[in-house]
Amino acid sequence: MNIAIHSHTSTSVQPSPFSLSQQQALNAVIMTMLAYCIQRMINGVLQHQDKPSKEDQPPIVPNPMPSGPASNPPYSTSPDGQHDSRTGDGNCYYRDKGGKWDKDAGTGSSPARTAQPTTLPSHSEPPDGTQAPLPTGKVVTAPPGVQNKTIVVHKGEVFDGKNQTYIGGSGIGDGSQNEHQQPLFVVEDGGSLCNVRMRGGGDGVHFMGSGKMVNCVNEDVSEDAVTIDGQGNRAHDAGIAGCSADVSGRPKVEIINCTFNNASDKVVQDNGPADVLMSGDTVNGAGKVFRTNGGHRDIDTHLQVKDCDFNNVKEAVFRTDAPGATVVLGNLNTDAPDQVIAPNASQASGATRIGHKAYSG
Repeated sequence: MNIAIHSHTSTSVQPSPFSLSQQQALNAVIMTMLAYCIQRMINGVLQHQDKPSKEDQPPIVPNPMPSGPASNPPYSTSPDGQHDSRTGDGNCYYRDKGGKWDKDAGTGSSPARTAQPTTLPSHSEPPDGTQAPLPTGKVVTAPPGVQNKTIVVHKGEVFDGKNQTYIGGSGIGDGSQNEHQQPLFVVEDGGSLCNVRMRGGGDGVHFMGSGKMVNCVNEDVSEDAVTIDGQGNRAHDAGIAGCSADVSGRPKVEIINCTFNNASDKVVQDNGPADVLMSGDTVNGAGKVFRTNGGHRDIDTHLQVKDCDFNNVKEAVFRTDAPGATVVLGNLNTDAPDQVIAPNASQASGATRIGHKAYSG
């Protein structure tokens, strides 16, 4: 700080009204006050220099919004209840409004064939338990509610029911044990059925060949929940689907993370040789969980059951009359009196309760 003291040569010095001692005391007070003010100014300058500038401080970033999948646009509906479809990678999503619909030959409802690429969320909420990954393929869907025509899932398609409920109407069946009811779903060789809740009349899900059933719930099993086609009913289901009855090789069927409630008789009816996996499934009430066609000794199916809970099962988890059929049980919780009923105990692996019953019709 520079303090300039100007001299005025023309100004005369006036005599002070104070005595010498008073002037000295006054000067001392003035000097003390001046020193105090100067010290405060110096301290203020030093404190300002010690503070970091805004440029040296990290930027303040607001809390980011949690990342999540974009909301899905709703699927379109059509007057005849046809499916919606879109090319996908196994993820679940819907068709945009205004999409066109198509129908294949046959008596069942079938998805549209025009596909459009998209990028959408990789998960959909499972009906029960932990989400199981979906197969890859072209994702299709259909409006839920009462169905009076069989819904057809074509080869290479992944039907995503979005955890909605599909009800078998009177046009499909009456919900009894009548063996001649129509299926609610027909899955062609190479198709997949996912995220579906179902109840009402009809004969559940028919697999014509290889296929997958993932994250599904049958709330009240009618005749059977699942049928693996043999040669005879495969031709019947091909007529519904409007496709060939030929399949590519030995069928491989996977039933993953599914729940089946109140089955009066069977959960799975197996009418032809296949390799079958049941994993992470729950049964609440059934006569038998898996039954090869009664009296048929040529169905050499291989069943693997793992990580499943089968409750209130009256007879067995697996029953067969075929000496070539086999079953492997692992991490299974069940109260079934017999885990396996088969011609020979050697047909079962991992079972502790094995019985035998002759076929009685």
